[in-house]
Amino acid sequence: MPQLEVRMRERQDSEQLMQIGEFVVDFVSGEIRRGRECVRLKPQVCRVLSLLAEKPGRIVLRDEIQREVWGGDTFVDFERGLNSCIKQIRAAFGDEPDAPNYIETIPRRGYRLIAPVEPAALVAEEGPELCVPHQSLASQVVNQLSISRPVIRALLAIVAIAGITLGVSREHRSATGKIRIVVLPFDNLSHDPEQEFFSDGLAEEMITELGRVSPQRLGVIAQTSSARYKRTGKSISEIGKELNVDYVLEGSVRRDGKQMHVTSQLIKAADQTQVWAESYDRPVNDTFVLESELTDHVANALALNPRATSAEVRLIPATQNSEAHEEYLRGRYELNRMTPEGILKARAHLEKAVGLDPKFALAYAALSDTYSLEPWWGNLTPREASPHAKAMAEQALRLDKESAEAHSALGVVRFYYDWDFRGAEREFERAIQLQPGLAIAHYWYAGVLSAEGRHPEAIAAIQRAQELDPLSPVINADAGWYYFYARRYDEAVRECQRALEADPQFGFAVSCILASHRQQHNYQAALADAKQLMEMRATRTGEPAPSLAAPDVQSGLRSAAGIWLQRLNKLSPHTYISLYQVAALRMWLDDKDQALADLNRAREQRDLLMVFVDVDPRMDSLRSDPRFASFRTGLHFR
Repeated sequence: MPQLEVRMRERQDSEQLMQIGEFVVDFVSGEIRRGRECVRLKPQVCRVLSLLAEKPGRIVLRDEIQREVWGGDTFVDFERGLNSCIKQIRAAFGDEPDAPNYIETIPRRGYRLIAPVEPAALVAEEGPELCVPHQSLASQVVNQLSISRPVIRALLAIVAIAGITLGVSREHRSATGKIRIVVLPFDNLSHDPEQEFFSDGLAEEMITELGRVSPQRLGVIAQTSSARYKRTGKSISEIGKELNVDYVLEGSVRRDGKQMHVTSQLIKAADQTQVWAESYDRPVNDTFVLESELTDHVANALALNPRATSAEVRLIPATQNSEAHEEYLRGRYELNRMTPEGILKARAHLEKAVGLDPKFALAYAALSDTYSLEPWWGNLTPREASPHAKAMAEQALRLDKESAEAHSALGVVRFYYDWDFRGAEREFERAIQLQPGLAIAHYWYAGVLSAEGRHPEAIAAIQRAQELDPLSPVINADAGWYYFYARRYDEAVRECQRALEADPQFGFAVSCILASHRQQHNYQAALADAKQLMEMRATRTGEPAPSLAAPDVQSGLRSAAGIWLQRLNKLSPHTYISLYQVAALRMWLDDKDQALADLNRAREQRDLLMVFVDVDPRMDSLRSDPRFASFRTGLHFR
């Protein structure tokens, strides 16, 4: 019989009533009560909850749950059974997995009860308001309960944990109910520019790990936004105001051969006071251990539920091979540059990483991303790139089915290549459930919702991505496009202007502004936007910008469309060109016949932008054409 069941049967009835958040749980009857409401749990579900309640605020590993509840020799039904138990517990508490108040999922490791816990007898004495009892009151309660000294110590520990967590969290919590932190790129003190990947990679992995600590209480700014403050001359308070964060974590790395010296400090943004600081000397191959220590120290400094510190629940390394990890960091460094050359270099490093460690799931997920990005940069067609992206993502999930990055990578392929909206939605929802702070998953998910015409949900999803990554030009520009597809043109322009504040040369944002102005029949502004795009290209290539002189603004816009079509035609033998974009330009020229022909060719090429054809206002005048209806039937969106 599992030991947990033995312990439960040995308890006295007076111990069995526990207050968990707003609910009273009776572990004898298996009932969860709130006022007159009562839910009865099945015995196995109750045993899982009892195990979590024994360690409030601490991670209970999946292996421990299996051993204590299912028995050490039972494996086949454990995964399905545990998921069902957690789902029933959450349903009883009215809890949400992506924004939990009771049961928090710790990806790949286990679960944690994050609601305050205390004996129900204390609640009866103190009334409905949760409080931390004085020692004298605790002693009175102990005298009233007929329980053994070990149980007394356990109950007092539960009360202490609940009280400490509540008290300090209130002190730090912002007006939004969530602490916000940015991890700045660590300074490379190695005097070797080639080591920049390592200092940047350490900071990026710290962002990921902090995002997993307590996502319902801690918001961590994504790497794209934090990277903009690399070697910045701005003060901590300026960074805090611009990113709307409460704390800034900064540090430095000096790497000398196989040793590294890391310093880090946590600073309160409002007054630039140091909250915590530490330095570490470690072997380079102990990077994961260092990251785990750093994460725990920051969590403790912010009075979050700290992760347990025993060796068995330390951060699980993505790879045990230090060379593979180094190649992965180099690949991420190149991928974050977001250039065609960077993508190719990233792939070379990531392929080395999986060659060194064929079980390195994160590296396969990143490899999938490199292929998914190729058509956007024109390096490969969707039919050339997407099958590779899909294979890499599926391999990542075979190795680690709880990898949020892998689910997100597969979701991209499901959406843009398979045109499987439902399948993509499942992948992004799972990624967000596993890692709520993964900005890119919210970003991609918004695209699926927008393509399905679920515009309020799409805008909510992209706003979540913006909250996590406020300075990303791509996220802000795509927010503009999702407002555009919702036919909220003023807001589309506003969001794209935010993107241009971060990157004044980001033509993708100007294209959305231009499209919005055209839909509003503000042709004068649209022509100015077209000229701005021409000037941007001239700055980038060194070529003179073409003249758009015309007798009227409409003629000027048609002239711009003609110039762009000529350029795309010239580029098409050497690079992949989106025929959907070509069709959109044809619509500027009122050439519906050729636009329909281009859309049909785009369908055959699995053009990535085809997913938005049902919501794109630029295609509205085609919708009444019988040929468009026939074309739409052949898309096979699911």
